[in-house]
Amino acid sequence: GTGMHVDRLWTNAWVTVLQGRKRWLLFPPDTPHAAIGMVNDKPQIPSSIWFRDFYDTVTSPSWPEEYKPVEVLQYPGETVYVPAGWPHLVLNLELTVAVTHNYASE
Repeated sequence: GTGMHVDRLWTNAWVTVLQGRKRWLLFPPDTPHAAIGMVNDKPQIPSSIWFRDFYDTVTSPSWPEEYKPVEVLQYPGETVYVPAGWPHLVLNLELTVAVTHNYASE
């Protein structure tokens, strides 16, 4: 998995799982970064720690509707598309093998 981040250089990405399972949270681009643990000049929070510290907050009824995350449980053979500019994190739920491709669309 990977901690909360936005893919560099305004790239899109797709990720296909070959073995294992991944748990994803993707946030709309205008989500305030500090509210989801992204602080300038600080290292990424590991995804297991992020889920412990932030998950209940961002999935609570009081979290603003416009910042609600898209949550995905990804299985072998499935592909997740990550649009450019969307903060996201991934937690591998077991030994996982995946193929990732980042690309610029313009």
